[in-house]
Parts: sequence; C-alpha cells; structure tokens
Amino acid sequence: MERVKPGLTTKLAHRWHGPFRIKKKLDSWEPNHPSGKFEVEAILDDRTPLSTSTNRAVREFKVKWVGYEEPTWEPAANLSCGGLLYDYLRQKRSDRRLLMAQTADED
Repeated sequence: MERVKPGLTTKLAHRWHGPFRIKKKLDSWEPNHPSGKFEVEAILDDRTPLSTSTNRAVREFKVKWVGYEEPTWEPAANLSCGGLLYDYLRQKRSDRRLLMAQTADED
C-alpha cells in the first residue's frame, strides 16, 4: 500500500494537507444562527406572484422576524409557524367578510 508519509497509509491522508497535520477546521458549512431557525414575530401581509421558473402561483407572506428590523417576503414552504399562519389567514378571512357585509349594506 502506498504511504503518504512514513508510517501512515492513504487511509489517514485526509488528516494531512501538504507537509502539515490539520488540527482545526476553520470554515464551517453550518449557519451562524445557533439553531438554524429564525423565530417569526408576526405575519404582516401576503401575495401570490407567479414563479418565474414554473409559471405557477406561489403564495408568499411578509414576515417580521424576532430581532430584525426589516420584514421579508418568504414562500409559505419556508415557514414553520403553523399557528401564526392559521391566525393570520383566519383574521384575513373575517376582515374580508366584514368588508363584504359593509359594502352590501351601502347598496
């Protein structure tokens, strides 16, 4: 078997880079946020634009994040806050019903 360094086989070659042994990996693929998830403070608005790659409507929500100033538009698939989504959609539905009842009374 070929030796990478005297006394080592190729099985341990990943532990070496050039003439030096790797002691600590400096870069990481892990996100800077500790859990990898962000906490949703509130859902402010929604829209349904067409996706450019599939030409299908994708529902997006304007989300206010805990600890961040700017809200962002996120696809529904990226959100894991089922309770907040449910409350937002229920409130929007009741507001729409109230608006329809008010416009019907005006006629």
